[in-house]
Amino acid sequence: MPATAILLPSAIRPGGPAGGKAEALADLIRAGFRVPPFFVAPEGSGEESLLAAFDEQFAADARVACRSSARGEDSSEHSFAGQYSSFLDVGRSDLVSRVAEVWASGDSERAATYGSERNAEVLAPAAIVQEMVDAAFAGVAFSADPVTGNRDITVVSAVRGWGESLVSGEVDGETVVIESEGTIRDRKGDVSVGLPDDLACDVADLARRAETHFGSPQDIEWATGRDGTLHLLQSRPITTLPPAPVA
Repeated sequence: MPATAILLPSAIRPGGPAGGKAEALADLIRAGFRVPPFFVAPEGSGEESLLAAFDEQFAADARVACRSSARGEDSSEHSFAGQYSSFLDVGRSDLVSRVAEVWASGDSERAATYGSERNAEVLAPAAIVQEMVDAAFAGVAFSADPVTGNRDITVVSAVRGWGESLVSGEVDGETVVIESEGTIRDRKGDVSVGLPDDLACDVADLARRAETHFGSPQDIEWATGRDGTLHLLQSRPITTLPPAPVA
C-alpha cells in the first residue's frame, strides 16, 4: 500500500485527512494572516516523504514544532486541548520519531477518557510540522473574556520566549485586559514579563480579526519573533465561553 501523501496548506480542504487545526491554519493563510510555514503528515506518511517535505520546506538546520491535528479537534464543540501529543524544537534527525508519537497519541488513555466524558469521537491525528518562531514573546489571547463572557474585551496572556509553558499551565505569565477600542484596562499576573503596550494591542487586534474571519470568539496562540514580527500559530473557537453579560 502506498504511503499517505504529505499535504501543503494549498491542498488542505475541510473534511479531509489534515484535521481541524491544520484546516484552520490553511484557511488563515488563504485569508492573508501571517502563519509560519507548515506541512501536514497524515497517519501513514512514509519516512522518505516526511524527510523530503522537510528538506523542501525548511532549511537543513531548521527547528520545527510537531503538533496534532485530528478531525473534530479545535472544533466549536470540542477542543481536545492537551489530549494529543505535541513537541517543540524538533530537528530533522528526530522528525520521523516525533511525528510517529503524535500519531500514536490518538490511542492514548487520556484521549480516550476525554472522548468518553464528552461523547466525542477520538480519531487518529495527523501531524502538523511547522517552522518554529524564535520567539521574543509568545502566548495566548481570547477575543472575548472566557470567564465572564464579556465580548467587549480581549484577554492577552504572554511569557518571554516560547509559549508552551503558558499553554500547558506550568506558568501564569502576564495577562493584559484590553477594551474593544484598544484601551488597556488592566495588567495582572507576572507583570515582570513586560509585554509592551503596543504589542499587547496588536495581539488583541489579531484575536479580534480571527474572530471576524471565523464568525465566533476565538482562542488564539501567537508568537512574535526577535525582529518584532507577529505570527498566528493557532486559532480555535472558545468552547467554554459563557453567555454575554446582560447590559
